[in-house]
Amino acid sequence: MRIVDITRQYLLAEKTGDYEAYLASSQDFFNHYLMYWGSSDSSFVHENEDEVNAKRQLVLQSLPHIEQKFLHAGLSLDAVEVILFVGQGTANGHAFLQNGKPIVWIALESYHSQQQVDIFVTHELVHGLHYAQHPEFVFSSQIEKANLGRQLMTEGVASVLTQDLLGCSFENALWADFLSQNNIASWMQSCRYQEQALGRYALDHWIDHSGAAIDLFFANNPHNIWQYRAGYYLGASWVRAIQRQNHLMPAQLLSVPRNELEDKMRKAGERNRVS
Repeated sequence: MRIVDITRQYLLAEKTGDYEAYLASSQDFFNHYLMYWGSSDSSFVHENEDEVNAKRQLVLQSLPHIEQKFLHAGLSLDAVEVILFVGQGTANGHAFLQNGKPIVWIALESYHSQQQVDIFVTHELVHGLHYAQHPEFVFSSQIEKANLGRQLMTEGVASVLTQDLLGCSFENALWADFLSQNNIASWMQSCRYQEQALGRYALDHWIDHSGAAIDLFFANNPHNIWQYRAGYYLGASWVRAIQRQNHLMPAQLLSVPRNELEDKMRKAGERNRVS
């Protein structure tokens, strides 16, 4: 794993106002980030040096421990590049491919505890390995990015493997400590209660990229799971069922091609529809 830390360039930009130099410090990455996750018209989050350094250190001290979890499962992170930066507060991280190489980016402004680092950084690293092994899961347009089926598969795999690698609960693999345990329990209950409705929607809108489909993966409305990350619950539930039915170890789950995983996901959804 190679770490590219551009937080110093961010802190310099905060002092001088020269954000062009910050962007130039990793231009290919920022071209991707601003196209799909941020905006050239938006501002970067303003954090002071102590805040940035504390969050940076939190991630850096966790990465060796996280890497050992991957190695224990037979997964190497040698080819992965991890970019540490401060973004626009739109997402805590994701991954993409650059010349076939997995780039995992971690937006430090989004991390506030050790548990969030352990769980969400692991999640993003799984995305990087998944994309590298099967580039057909990578998006290259806003339409592909928002494709409901693609999101259910990729987020489902990342969530399930995060739980497996870290040995945490299903709930914590999805939320870390972002919510209280009582709120997580309430959210899980709501997801289970509406699981069949969520599944029907997913099957009927598999290639949908509408606002409703996107909302399933956002945390916009804690009073409505359809706008509060229910897509993660559904995708992870279906991937877990597939993994158990086919006795797949982590490396084997990552190796399932998109067309095969899509077929298995749809079948899992159909079984859930009639159960």
